[in-house]
Amino acid sequence: ETDTALEQLERSLRIAEAHHGPEHRETASVLNNLAVAAYQAGDLQRARGALERSLAVLEGDLGPDHPDVGTLVNNLGMIARRQGDNRAAIAYFERDIELSRRVLGSDHPDVASVLRNLGFAHMALGEYEPARAAFEESLAIIESALGTDSLQAGNAHGVLADLAVREGRWDAAAASAERALGAYRNPENPQQRRKRLRLLEGSARIARLRGENGIARRRCQTAVQEAEALPDPTTEAARCRIQLSLIDLMEGRSAEAAARY
Repeated sequence: ETDTALEQLERSLRIAEAHHGPEHRETASVLNNLAVAAYQAGDLQRARGALERSLAVLEGDLGPDHPDVGTLVNNLGMIARRQGDNRAAIAYFERDIELSRRVLGSDHPDVASVLRNLGFAHMALGEYEPARAAFEESLAIIESALGTDSLQAGNAHGVLADLAVREGRWDAAAASAERALGAYRNPENPQQRRKRLRLLEGSARIARLRGENGIARRRCQTAVQEAEALPDPTTEAARCRIQLSLIDLMEGRSAEAAARY
């Protein structure tokens, strides 16, 4: 069915090009639909090519500062990331950030979102300093716009905690993990509860790596208890059981460790 849809869109594209011309907005619209279908089919190169053509059309038609142009640039960055082409993704995200700052202002939440994407692309390349700078700027915008205790701020702290772990900055990792966990202290729905479990598991792992086995044990026990209240098992609870076993072994409690399996 996907192949048929793509073939139909390719025919629609040829018709649009013949009727309107290759640089018409209607042609760009068909290219966008083709990109979506190709992306859903897992054909990332085809999706990227269609979006690049659509971008060229819209830039000429709407101008380089139009919000639709920024959306396409960001989507191209996301596809490039999926392809593992993080250097190209960085170029796309930086371009979108520059455009968004001009159009929306430097403190707009959309700028924070693209900065987060930029940080992930740098992190994938092992470029931790520019990644941290992007994540920290994103966090500052989120806290200013949505509040320091918002779930979005908690998510941003969680990302900084993950980065700090990669860098081996354990104190910073622990502090960011604590801030992230604080935002999910009272989860309101299953999705938020699962996010809290991931944060508990991550916080416990950081504590264990810092040698704070007591904190790690308490966090893992809490995660396991909360997971048992959910309708289906979670990988976070399983990982916490493994961490509890490791702590038991480190403390010479081999029988307790074996009983967890």
